[in-house]
Amino acid sequence: MPKTDVDHLSEPVLRVIEGWVEFADDGVPVDLGVFPANSFIFREIYEVTEAFNDSGTDELELGWTADPDAISGAAVDNPVDSIQIKDKNIVASLGVGAGFNATGRTVQALYTGQNSDASAGKVHVTVFYFVATASP
Repeated sequence: MPKTDVDHLSEPVLRVIEGWVEFADDGVPVDLGVFPANSFIFREIYEVTEAFNDSGTDELELGWTADPDAISGAAVDNPVDSIQIKDKNIVASLGVGAGFNATGRTVQALYTGQNSDASAGKVHVTVFYFVATASP
């Protein structure tokens, strides 16, 4: 069987899942894409381009339905109430093995305003990952 271009590479191919979350998404997970089985997440970047303005806290989580903060860590560590760029190395911040996904998962971003009264806010989320080669 012929090999694909990916089969000829000596290293895994970098892939990206990305999308926008806005204040109107408060409390509703936004599907960003699907990690395939055997993928390793290694970096998360979020850029707040418009500060969220809930009268309480404004926090962002990144994960999946069963574990909403699996990628980002605790929401309290991810405030989005100011214009900023946050770049997180997943292994360094969550520990060895934290970035591996044995099964495919839909990645979701979840904005939560403490009082659900935000009238502004926008963040772009990017997650970098690669799919591991087959285990020998």
